[in-house]
Amino acid sequence: MTPSLFAVALPAEDPAAADAHRSVLASLPARFRVGPALAPIQVISGRVPGWVHRAETAVTAGTPAVMLTHLGPANPDDLRKLASVADRAGALIAVDLPFAADRTWTAALPRLRQAVQKAALLRSLVTTTEPATLPEARLAQLAMIRAILDEVPSLTAASAHQDHYALTASEGRMAITVTAVVSPSGPPRHTLDLLGTDQHWHVDLTDEGPAHPAHITLADATGQHTTRPVFETGRRAAWIALFDALTGDRARLTCSIAELAELAEQCPS
Repeated sequence: MTPSLFAVALPAEDPAAADAHRSVLASLPARFRVGPALAPIQVISGRVPGWVHRAETAVTAGTPAVMLTHLGPANPDDLRKLASVADRAGALIAVDLPFAADRTWTAALPRLRQAVQKAALLRSLVTTTEPATLPEARLAQLAMIRAILDEVPSLTAASAHQDHYALTASEGRMAITVTAVVSPSGPPRHTLDLLGTDQHWHVDLTDEGPAHPAHITLADATGQHTTRPVFETGRRAAWIALFDALTGDRARLTCSIAELAELAEQCPS
């Protein structure tokens, strides 16, 4: 594909998801434009029933790239089948996981991976306004934990209800808590804390438009330090990564469909 073909079809079945991506695409006019329903890049919403099958159908029909967004529950085996179908077709499946692709976050990862060696607690909390977003929040949280630890430890469901969940695990001497709750306060937010005897990392990510940066701070014996922010959200970073993949750098995809299947497999019921 050449950049002149990077037209994007937004999901008519999910106007809210379409609006979220329309604003991001408007900030990338040299890479993408909103196109007709049969545009070569399809955005498929996981809030629409049968979304995995819809993605598979699009790829089988010759769609060269799909962006999965607002993910709902999915069978890991179905996701693995989608990965296989896409691989045979030479299609790209990008995954819009909130927060996980944020470039302020990814830039801080090397230091967070070092800090985890002495940490006693890794705490991840998502607040959201809609119960329907909880499955996606859990996948995003697991993706970020795996980015720090290289794998997701075995998680136990301490509590699971329509409006919240709480998962626990341990990794060596470190305790891990993964929680999410439906709350009326503000836009979706993910806070992550990594605490040890000599360092406290605090990560604060919100979904407030394409240019809103993450805030990452480190408190240690020398005081409090703030990392340099990148003024864009993870959703915008995911689109830039898809553009890079389309133009030849497939390694730039922020989350593959195969990785998504692995994360779904690790979600306790």
